[in-house]
Amino acid sequence: PSVPDDRKTLLVAFTGLKPRLMLPNLVLLQTLPARLFDLVICYDPGHDHFVAGTVDYADTFPDMVRRLNADLRPERYRRHVAIGTSMGGLPAIRYGVLGGVDEVVAISAATPWHINRLKVGRPTEAFDPLCACMAGRAPPTLAVYSALNRTDSKVAHWLGEHFGARLRPIPEAAEHNPLSAMWRDGTLADLLAELLHFTPDPAPAAPEPARPRANPGQKGKAKVVGGPAPSPFVRFWRRLARRIGLAAKPARKPPRSDAT
Repeated sequence: PSVPDDRKTLLVAFTGLKPRLMLPNLVLLQTLPARLFDLVICYDPGHDHFVAGTVDYADTFPDMVRRLNADLRPERYRRHVAIGTSMGGLPAIRYGVLGGVDEVVAISAATPWHINRLKVGRPTEAFDPLCACMAGRAPPTLAVYSALNRTDSKVAHWLGEHFGARLRPIPEAAEHNPLSAMWRDGTLADLLAELLHFTPDPAPAAPEPARPRANPGQKGKAKVVGGPAPSPFVRFWRRLARRIGLAAKPARKPPRSDAT
């Protein structure tokens, strides 16, 4: 059923090197309840921290922020949240500063000083929202990182020191991409529910196994009917086992007598 926008969260996502948030997009869509979220995924094919916006949409990051807010109209929603992974973690915070979001979630955020800034003759914005002068305007930010990853831990603590980000380490994790491991372990839904403040849908109950049905015309031991027939491969090996004496032959019915 359709859910009014004022009951949902608008989630604007910024990806890393690949056009996904460390997970197949289908997994993310299946994990986030559709009745609670509208999701927009932003991808930068130039791998340049969205400094030049994104292809066929905006030429600069400030233009991208203005167009996103004009197209999405976040004021319609109950909450407006930015999320970013890896290279998209810092652009998510920049979007939060310029776009007026309610909260930012940065997962394994990469260093803000990317190598493309050193290219000779490459135009870039002179002003970066991630500066000390904007620290007081940063929205509430949550920095998520693998506790045993030194690089990601350093960036997370830098965000905590300069922008007041709350730190959310993932214990005993060392991967730059902790979400895939949590997906495999079955804990991804609980983590996203914690980060984005929702109650995950309960897992569907496993169906009960079918019980054997008794043949009404047979007394005593129940006979299973309706089960799957053995495959030709299984039937072949059963016949071979009987021929070489590894299995007892099924009892045959006695010949019918005309006298009875």
